Amino acid sequence: MLRDIFILVIAAGLIVWNPKSLHLQYVLGITLGVCFYLVHEWAHFLGALLGKSRISVAGKLWSPFLFSFESESNSIRQFAIMTAGGFLATAVFLLLYFLFLPDTVWAKVAWNISLFLTLLTIFVEMPIAIWSLYKGEIFPVEIPLISENRILVLLKKSFSRALRK
Repeated sequence: MLRDIFILVIAAGLIVWNPKSLHLQYVLGITLGVCFYLVHEWAHFLGALLGKSRISVAGKLWSPFLFSFESESNSIRQFAIMTAGGFLATAVFLLLYFLFLPDTVWAKVAWNISLFLTLLTIFVEMPIAIWSLYKGEIFPVEIPLISENRILVLLKKSFSRALRK
């Protein structure tokens, strides 16, 4: 949490300073892109807490993810609430960026990163959510290095067996 607050403070400070240097404008744009990502992740986390989901919290400062949702221990309702948090935050912040970012280099960098992250949400997270809701069972979404994903465990065992032959 301190890491994310630190990133937000840097972004806010750079916005207030309004750098003229092209290098610092890129730094600000990238930092705002990271903020966009963090808002998405924190919204998933808050959705998981709101749904009283069982999660594993990331223990490493460098982890890009805040937590891992334990798909076998939670209900479809809990999954839907957790997922909706991230999707809603992405939609709201993309709209805010669209409406309020100025016509500057840093804003264009932030906008492009945010669009890319939104596309990842649409093409990676949304199919998993739709599939899970349609099937009535949660696709394994556990994050490696935070918790164990059963699909990755099966793949690892299969590769190990194949290499031994």
